[in-house]
Amino acid sequence: MMNVLRADMLKFKKSMALKVIFLISGAGAVLMVIVARLFRDGTLGMNAAGNASFLADPQMVALLGTVAAGMFLCGDFENKTVQDAVSGGIGRSQLVLGKAFSFF
Repeated sequence: MMNVLRADMLKFKKSMALKVIFLISGAGAVLMVIVARLFRDGTLGMNAAGNASFLADPQMVALLGTVAAGMFLCGDFENKTVQDAVSGGIGRSQLVLGKAFSFF
């Protein structure tokens, strides 16, 4: 399981998509602060609240979290990494526990 964790951490470190997701979430946080300030000042009307709610934390976490989970888990099946690990002697339970631990 430790080898699976090390491999996943190396994959996270080198992943460009994870860096892009982090930048998108940072930009969403900055935009939410700007929109909240505009609401406070009265510059932005209440009719724009529906569009601004997309930048809120639950929306961004749900969207970017599912994209990250899909890239993380499905990429290993696409590249046959999971099949190679199982055929190489790593137990399925160790593989699932390692993937779950590194993802969470």
